[in-house]
Amino acid sequence: MGICEGRTVIITGAARGLGRAYALAFGAEGANVVVNDIGTSLHGEGRDTSAADAVVAEIVAAGGKAVANYEDITDWDAALSLIHISEP
Repeated sequence: MGICEGRTVIITGAARGLGRAYALAFGAEGANVVVNDIGTSLHGEGRDTSAADAVVAEIVAAGGKAVANYEDITDWDAALSLIHISEP
């Protein structure tokens, strides 16, 4: 049993870099992880959900629980929708 068993965490920017590392670490500790990433390039262009989906797949493959979310948290309603996501 991990230290986050039964807790839900929302990680923004979770498809790459530190966000990805945090998402994987929380997943390994038993948290239900919401992987939020809008899927833009490192230059802020385009939309591609595959990176967030890959992080979710990695958490699930390791026995964790995760869902992807692609909302832009700079929009208030979109950010609020993260809170209303049911547990994975």
